[in-house]
Amino acid sequence: MGDATELLKIAICDDEESALEIVAGAVESCFKNKGVSIILDKFQSVTQIEQRMAETAYDLLLLDIRLSNQDGIAFAAKLREKGNEVPVIFVSSAEERVFDTFAVKPFGFIRKSHFFEDTVSVLDAFISSVQKERAGHMIIKYNGRLVTIDASSVMYIESLGREQTIHFSKDGRTMTVMSSMQKFDDDLKSMGFMRIHKSYLVNYRFIRLIDTDEVVLTDNTRIPIGRTVRKTIRDDYLRLMGGGGSVIFA
Repeated sequence: MGDATELLKIAICDDEESALEIVAGAVESCFKNKGVSIILDKFQSVTQIEQRMAETAYDLLLLDIRLSNQDGIAFAAKLREKGNEVPVIFVSSAEERVFDTFAVKPFGFIRKSHFFEDTVSVLDAFISSVQKERAGHMIIKYNGRLVTIDASSVMYIESLGREQTIHFSKDGRTMTVMSSMQKFDDDLKSMGFMRIHKSYLVNYRFIRLIDTDEVVLTDNTRIPIGRTVRKTIRDDYLRLMGGGGSVIFA
């Protein structure tokens, strides 16, 4: 999985500038050590972060509890009341309030008195949870935005130079993005996609028939088989199927 599939947007809110910079540095270091790319925004008040959240969706919030204009737990409670379930990690010296945070179901609590050891432990757990959740998903850049796609909904990808067209299983929907077929091949190989031709990457789950020089998908789309894979495509398919399946070999 490449960096693009692991890009996360994170916000930190602490009204003390020095503490804010220390937390930001530690967060950047933890994610970098795990090979995960992030976009990090820093705020010194709940008002600032609320304004940004009106237009930006975050994957994680790190909040102090003692904030000058609003209690961090109260802010998290407000988010939950609005149906916003963004993961929250509290970073605070108010250790006596750890039980108060349970009402908003935080992902974790980082004690400022044990800051570095807690940060590594909690963020490692968060990264692991995200990677498990996103297994089977890919994130692509489309029209200037990052879009998450369930790989199981993709039938095949067709290449025309730097343009890659993603064909979905429902309604004949397509999406064309600027990328390379090799990048898609590298990222999706572990998700059951087969490079059956230099210009085609196919989700094995949608293969209905493998002929001598083409495969037929479940919607009757016909895709050519490249000469270099004709001898191995059937074995590769059976390996992905675990020896089972209902494909027809013509």
